[in-house]
Amino acid sequence: MDERGNWEKCATLIGHPEHIRALALSPDGKRLASISITPPQKRQERTVLLWDVDTGKQIAQLPPTTLKRRGYRSTDAGIAFSPDGDIIAGGFWNEIVFWDATDGKTLMTIPQSEENQRPITLCFSPCGQYLAAGAWWKGGLKKTSICLWEVATGKKIATFWGHTTDVQCFTFSQDGTLLVSGGYDGVIYLWDLKPYL
Repeated sequence: MDERGNWEKCATLIGHPEHIRALALSPDGKRLASISITPPQKRQERTVLLWDVDTGKQIAQLPPTTLKRRGYRSTDAGIAFSPDGDIIAGGFWNEIVFWDATDGKTLMTIPQSEENQRPITLCFSPCGQYLAAGAWWKGGLKKTSICLWEVATGKKIATFWGHTTDVQCFTFSQDGTLLVSGGYDGVIYLWDLKPYL
């Protein structure tokens, strides 16, 4: 902020071709992860970059997976850091990807079922052992899914059905036993995770 109380731009980060779809800051605020996906009219490409916030320099380009099949809103994406900052999760059309946040290597790719095609709302549990992924609505579905994944194995622990359209946001209780979801349908659900952990 300058002497007149106006905010000043700290840095300009250049590296994406266009259409930045998702951003996430590491818990310590030192790294930024970003995703861009070019639109379907062009050759659809994903670019996932990791930045140093202090210097504004690109640290790494994370290896993206390629779109095997396009579909409605296949340019949507979500991204999140684990609480310890060691893992980055990316949610794309038909898959969730885990990357190592230090060297950028792909740790795991989890294919998604027809009901979970757009898992772009992501949130790690406070312990970092679980990832909640909320889908966005797809034609023909009466309800959209929320899946709870074990980060170490990629195993789906539970699926919750409630929202009638896009799952927009999550938060976990501090002890990780309660998941709260908010939807585009204007409804908030509280999910008891104790039976699954």
